[in-house]
Amino acid sequence: IANPPRATTTEGRTLTPNEARVFLVAVRGHRLEAAFVVALTCGLRVSELLGLGWDCVQLDATPPRITVKRGLKYVPGTGLLLSDVKTLKSRRTIHLPLAATATLTTHRKAHKAERIAAGTMWQTDPLGVDLVFRATNGAALDPSNFRKELSKATTGAGLGHLAPHALRHSAASILFAQGLPLKVISETLGHSSITVTADIYTRLMDDSRAEAATAMDRMISGAQ
Repeated sequence: IANPPRATTTEGRTLTPNEARVFLVAVRGHRLEAAFVVALTCGLRVSELLGLGWDCVQLDATPPRITVKRGLKYVPGTGLLLSDVKTLKSRRTIHLPLAATATLTTHRKAHKAERIAAGTMWQTDPLGVDLVFRATNGAALDPSNFRKELSKATTGAGLGHLAPHALRHSAASILFAQGLPLKVISETLGHSSITVTADIYTRLMDDSRAEAATAMDRMISGAQ
């Protein structure tokens, strides 16, 4: 399916595969390119993405993978807080697509270069973890700043304003269109149950059933 129907959710639209390709081309060279690519190809929540530490990234494994076990969020009155993900379903290992592996490899080199350039101003382990995605001084990346950067990137790519959850839903929509079982998609996204995944992507499922009926009609009419 070149352009699968978009999931209808309360959190906005998703990117079609063609739009996803436009987006990936547009963010090449962006300081947060790796974060955008991982968000889109792995379907991470923004808290999981910004809470990802290098200790949970295995680029040399076969296949390369990341383990989701922490989340970063802003708590009013407290500031940025890093904590373990809340459920066993959320704690998961995701095999990395080639695009994510490549961009994370490049990002790791850029990360080291930024650390050297910042010198004593660099925050080595913000919130006690060697975070993958950070501010320019090595501090943890505020979710609101990440949202602003993503919105600028998607707007600049001609896709309009998109929030991080749109990339997460786009990942699921594209995987669904490629024929992956709902259970696999649910496990990749870290949903509490397959029912949650099914509820979110009800329209996609309905459209797929309609396509199945149409395909059957074509087969029957061709046989007559």
